[in-house]
Amino acid sequence: PRLQNTVLLAVLSTLFATALGLLCGVIAAARRHSKFDHLTMVLAMAGVSTPAFYLGIVLIVVFAVMLRWLPSGGGGSA
Repeated sequence: PRLQNTVLLAVLSTLFATALGLLCGVIAAARRHSKFDHLTMVLAMAGVSTPAFYLGIVLIVVFAVMLRWLPSGGGGSA
């Protein structure tokens, strides 16, 4: 079950990131030098520059602790 959950998480996150990245990239390329283009570039550089372990902890705190949208650990109900 752990391998299945890991593969599911990896595939879904890759698909989501690819779709969002392509959409934002196409819009930013179509509207060069706009505020959206600059914001997309800043967010992309911040995302690449932030260490994965730190970003992971921050996202857990935001989505699991503060917003309570996702579980902080485990993949199902107890």
